[in-house]
Amino acid sequence: MEEEVTQKTTAIKRSRELENQVQEMQEDLESEKAARSKVERQKRDLGEVRTDYVQCLVKGQLINSILVQKRFYALWLT
Repeated sequence: MEEEVTQKTTAIKRSRELENQVQEMQEDLESEKAARSKVERQKRDLGEVRTDYVQCLVKGQLINSILVQKRFYALWLT
C-alpha cells in the first residue's frame, strides 16, 4: 500500500515537472516567434531603406549629369 502511494506521489511530482517544462517551452517558443517577427520587420525596413538609398543615388547621379550638361552647354555657348 505504501509503495502505491509512493508511486502515485512520484508520478504526480513528475507530471508537475513535465507540465512546468512544457510551459517553459511554450514561453520560449513565443519569445522565439516574437524575436523572429521583429527580425523580419527589421529586414523589411532595411530593404525599404536600401531602396530609398538607391533611389537617392540615382537622383543624385541624374542631377549631377544635368549640372554637367548645363555647364558644358554654358561653356559651349560662350
